[in-house]
Order: sequence, then C-alpha cells, then structure tokens
Amino acid sequence: MAKLFVLDLETSISKGPHSGTFRDPSNDFYTLIYGTNPGAVVVEHKEEGFKRQWSQGAADLLNKSDIIIGHNAPFDLSYLWKTKELQDFIKKGGTTWDTQIAEYLMSGQRHAFASLAELQLLYLDQKVKESRISGLFKKKHGADEIIKAKDRCPRIFKLFDKYSKDDGETTFKIALKQIERAKRLG
Repeated sequence: MAKLFVLDLETSISKGPHSGTFRDPSNDFYTLIYGTNPGAVVVEHKEEGFKRQWSQGAADLLNKSDIIIGHNAPFDLSYLWKTKELQDFIKKGGTTWDTQIAEYLMSGQRHAFASLAELQLLYLDQKVKESRISGLFKKKHGADEIIKAKDRCPRIFKLFDKYSKDDGETTFKIALKQIERAKRLG
C-alpha cells in the first residue's frame, strides 16, 4: 500500500500585484501542516517564515512517503518546488493526490475548483472551516500577521492553529474517501 503524506501551507498575503502567490518573492509560508495519517497531523508555525524550505520533521516523513495529498496542491507545492526534498521525492516516483482536482475529474468536470469547505460537507457531512479565520484571509490578513499577533490575540491564534490542523486532517480524510470512490469508478 502507498504511503500517504498530507501537506498544506498557510502563507503571507502581500498587498502587491501577485497577492498570495509564490510569484511574489516577498511571500512565504508561515505555517506548515503535514502528517502521514489523519490522527497524526503536525502543525508548525514560524514567525520568521520557513524561507520556502521543509522543516526537518516534514522532510523526514516526505522521504518515507509515496503520495503527497493536498487540496489545491499546485499552490502549496509551488512554494517548495525548488527544494531538494521535493525533487528527490519526484525522482523516486512520488506523485500527488489533489482533492480539488480529483473532485473535478470524478464529477465529470462539472465541479471545478471545489473549496475544501464544500468537500468537507460532501465527504464528511460536516463543515469544519472556521469562518473567522477565513474572514481574516479574505481581508488580506495572512498567516504571518496572525502568528505575529499571537500574544496580543491568543484566542485568534488558537482558532488559527485549530483551523490549520483541521485543514490537514480533513484533507487527508477526504482524499481517503475519494481514493475509494475512484477505485469504485475504475
């Protein structure tokens, strides 16, 4: 059986022309979410950012994995694309399972760009996304700002930490259900 590895990043959101994308060199990820099963998702925050590099714990688990699971994985992987760890993963035959793309394909291309919240309802019968954190992102407050304000706003940081862990856990659970569905569909 393939060894699965969930990955999600929470990033800064620049006010520049590229907004919250890897194309803006000032953007970085400040929260790294990863794990090899839904019950063991790790959330790491760095106030100074990860400098587009894997943490040692994430790199070690990635090295033992065959499939990276993500939701909108191209976004997250673009921040890590040039790292030795990801290049080695690809060279050894590693692949990805993107819950958003999988849903697009399994819906007969009728459901493009499904949000994680939509897939949580569809596959898990629940909405897990914390709307207060989603609201901060919509107002262009990125992970960097939330983490830097953790001492001033500890309740928001606690919600953000839970939001991050939920993203990793539910993405993993959704992927497992999608993989079962894909097998049934052939």
